Formats: sequence, C-alpha cells, structure tokens
Amino acid sequence: MTEKLARKAVEDLLRYRASLQRSRDSSSFYTASFNDIKIPLSNGAKIIDKESGKNTKLSPTKRGLKKIKIQVRNKQALGVMEQKKKENPLDKIRKEQEERKLNLSSNKKYFKTQKMETKEKELKKKILNLQKKKQIK
Repeated sequence: MTEKLARKAVEDLLRYRASLQRSRDSSSFYTASFNDIKIPLSNGAKIIDKESGKNTKLSPTKRGLKKIKIQVRNKQALGVMEQKKKENPLDKIRKEQEERKLNLSSNKKYFKTQKMETKEKELKKKILNLQKKKQIK
C-alpha cells in the first residue's frame, strides 16, 4: 500500500471515529473503510493502537498502518468484515495466477523429463546399432 493510500485510510478512520461520537446521539449507521473493508462503526467499535492497547488519535505521519488495529465488539459487524474479506476479487485473481505459474512450471518439468527420456532412448538405439555393426564385422 502506498503512503498516499495509507494516509487516506487513516484519515478516513479518524473522520469516521468523529462521526461515531455523533452517531451515539442519532441512530445512523457509520462505516470506516480500511484496506478495502467496510467496517460498521456502531455498538462500540474502536480504533486502538496495537503497541499500547489504548484508544488512540492516529496521525498518518507519525504512525504506520501496521500499528493500527480496529476492535469491533458487535458480532454482526465482525460477520460483515469476514464476508468482505472472503469476497475480495483480488485474492481470487492472485490465486489463479499462482495456480497458472505452478501449472506452467510443472509442465516445463514434465516436458524436460520427456525430452531427456527420448534422448536416452535415441542414445540406447545408437549404441545397440553400433554394437550390432561391430558384431557383424
């Protein structure tokens, strides 16, 4: 993830955290987007610093994304997060590409072994032919 995207993600989280404070008064439902996963920020969702384990005000310049953890106490929200993770189309594409690479490499190995076997057979035939010629003379 580039630094620009990281900053945007953190700013989104901060903005939605502020909206969460407002949503306690109203019944509206807010979501924060983080790594392309929409996270419902209601029923006690928090942004937590992984190192200290406390609620934090994150600034994208001071902290990296690896130190950010989103804690959601709402089981329904967690279900939404898991669903989004499973449905990520980029993961499917990556898996397909890896499978293709594996297939190509296994095909290459197969064809190499086939070539070696045919060369061995040809060499054996030549040796047999030479031996027969020597016996005839």
